[in-house]
Amino acid sequence: MSRQPLRVRDAVVLSALVALVVALPSIVNGFTYDDAWIVQHNATVTHPAGLWALVSSTYWPPTGGQGAAWRPVTLVAFALQWLVGGGRAVVFHAVTIGLAASAAGLAAACAGVLAGPAVALIAGVLFAAHPVHVEVTATVIGQSELIAAIAYLVALMVAWRLGDPEPRPRTRWRWLVALAVATAVGVGAKEHAITIPAALVALWFWRAHRTGEPVRRVARRESSTLLVTLVTCLGYLLARRAVLGDVTDAGAIATGLDPHSALQRAVVMLPISLRWLVLLTAPVHLSADYSPQHVVPDPTFGLQHGLALVIWLGLAVAAWRARRTAPAVLLGLGLFAITVSVISNVLVPLEVLLAERLLYLPSFGWTLAIGAALAALAERRPASRRWVIAVASIATLLLAVRSIVRAPVWRSNATLFAQMAREAP
Repeated sequence: MSRQPLRVRDAVVLSALVALVVALPSIVNGFTYDDAWIVQHNATVTHPAGLWALVSSTYWPPTGGQGAAWRPVTLVAFALQWLVGGGRAVVFHAVTIGLAASAAGLAAACAGVLAGPAVALIAGVLFAAHPVHVEVTATVIGQSELIAAIAYLVALMVAWRLGDPEPRPRTRWRWLVALAVATAVGVGAKEHAITIPAALVALWFWRAHRTGEPVRRVARRESSTLLVTLVTCLGYLLARRAVLGDVTDAGAIATGLDPHSALQRAVVMLPISLRWLVLLTAPVHLSADYSPQHVVPDPTFGLQHGLALVIWLGLAVAAWRARRTAPAVLLGLGLFAITVSVISNVLVPLEVLLAERLLYLPSFGWTLAIGAALAALAERRPASRRWVIAVASIATLLLAVRSIVRAPVWRSNATLFAQMAREAP
């Protein structure tokens, strides 16, 4: 009896199921920490004066200070859930779990569209099970990350579809509208989706590699996709300025960051960026608190800074050298670099130096790179296929168990604060 070939849809279903199982324990969680300020005790959400009031309101309740943020899509989603569920936390967490499963399925689908079913399966299940996502999937406010990621992945797939010989000119405008809507939803849910245009440029290079065409020809053919996303992002920035009075202001700036020097911020973040690497590859120690007492900013270039620079340059060189045998590794790391740039504090200083929730979207590029590396190994050396399957399966199981154990931390403020005292005393 012949074995059925692996299909992308199989990877999508399995990834969604893994994410569902991993996130399901959060269904009993309540409103924890920032959930209370942004949802439970926010009159804009609980008693909205209308759709316009929601869309024109700041994400954080007005305090007279800066850094309120503007995420209208997320606020509208919260208000609808409050209306439907009568303010019960279980309704919000059920939506969060559904979004988490959808995001994991879309991560597998996007990986499959870009790199094939084997990469889709490995990247999808690793993304679905990753413990660094628990701060997103176990909370209510994590929905902003989830909606933004879902919209981002949809935008990538629509843009990739638009680059094909089809769709025909008659239907092309529909896909362009879908791309604009996905981009608008993404940035409206969380400003980190502003990097969608840059990700589309990365896809130009990937398509040129896949088809053998010059990048310039691909860019000319797909320039409309870039234009649509740029116009949408510009509209978002103008609307953000109208609501907040500023385009890039993120509020209070994290300790140790110079708001006027991107170079200084890059130096400070170099050693901290190694924490990203640790959290993504070996998420044993997790924490809800990465305050300056535990993540100490150092603006003086030293040994740790040099080590971080060598490691990241080494990864880039390794991916470049493997571009012929495992080309999707370079794509994955490229997407990781693009999405992590917004949270790096280099382009725009943020209120925090490090937070696990901020790695949700960038982790797609990272798991795509890991999946591509393992899939390439299995393809080049068929004898190692069983080992690759075993490694991916064991890694997914360990990550899933860590995530399931981690979810109850956000059950209540009491459980969260007790855990924070143990993890970051």
